[in-house]
Amino acid sequence: MSDMLEIIDRYVDEAVDEITAKEISEGRLKSFYTMSANLLRLRPDIPMDRHREIYHHLLKVKLLENTPQFLTGIDWNKACDTVEGGTDVLKRPAIYVSYHLGAYRSAIMLMVKHNVDIAVVVDSSVYDVESVRRVLNTNLDLAKQFFKESSTKMEIVDAEGVDTVVRLLGYLKKGYSLLTYVDWSSGMKNSGGDLVIPFMGERISVRQSLACLSYYARCPLVPLMSSLSRDHEIHWRLFDPIVPDGKTPMSDYSASAMTRIFGLLEERLSTEFDQWQGWLQVHKMLVLNDPPKRSESDSVGGEYRLSAYAGLFVVGDSFFVMDRKTYKVIRIDKGWYDLLVSSGGKPFGIPFPKEEAQALRRCGILI
Repeated sequence: MSDMLEIIDRYVDEAVDEITAKEISEGRLKSFYTMSANLLRLRPDIPMDRHREIYHHLLKVKLLENTPQFLTGIDWNKACDTVEGGTDVLKRPAIYVSYHLGAYRSAIMLMVKHNVDIAVVVDSSVYDVESVRRVLNTNLDLAKQFFKESSTKMEIVDAEGVDTVVRLLGYLKKGYSLLTYVDWSSGMKNSGGDLVIPFMGERISVRQSLACLSYYARCPLVPLMSSLSRDHEIHWRLFDPIVPDGKTPMSDYSASAMTRIFGLLEERLSTEFDQWQGWLQVHKMLVLNDPPKRSESDSVGGEYRLSAYAGLFVVGDSFFVMDRKTYKVIRIDKGWYDLLVSSGGKPFGIPFPKEEAQALRRCGILI
């Protein structure tokens, strides 16, 4: 790691410490507890006392990617010349399916290096499209400072637009490739319905529109992953294309392709779980079963304790508690919030109506 990158690393670490300390002091912990709930569901082997460390690293990677000084300190020639899986696939139009993993926005650098015209598909139900456009245009300008001979052109396409599929087909015909991030995106609207596929021991619901587009355009899906090493080297991997053969029925191709795409992510998360921003969003894709019914019995001796899986947070002027095992979120008044925060996990008596305590107990918040 260069001296400049070491300085930036320390600066970003301190910035993340300040951000998380402020979140804790103000009770703005919804994002943390959501991430923690997703880790409990999909990686129960990771101890809960590591969740704060993982959250810190996710914020750090996100800040690094948005720090211009960090991007200018990367050896982009080395990164672009050491792509696992090779770069031959970049010579032909393809639908690149990437993930919010590692330095994921740096994929623009790879495209610029290899003169790939690219249409980036942005899900406006998750992102503000204009904000993303500004960030990507900044990254494109930076990339062309490094690779001055590049002729790459870039377009931004709203995944939720009424004419999205027509526009994307048009770009493919012009020789553009497409770049989309499948793990947060709800995908383009399609009439074929969603697919339910296995993922990390659970089931998730995903749109099959990317696979449909690949099928009808006869264009390969190419999974693309990024990772960021501890010494801030960026690595990419291009996987073997998923190619429609024209014989397999579309529904079978779609199911097989999307299962493969998320299977690759699952495999990567077995080791690089602290680089996936999807921990903040994956619950929106999970197909959840009804939680088990809790006991109606009263507490022993009239005392209660806050469950170790409960998470208290504030949004605006409102107070909430989440059961991280079931994703159940309950709005509570300030009196309950202050009592639960001050209890520190120790037994306490209830100065409020017993019915309110029992309701929280049935939801798994009190034990």
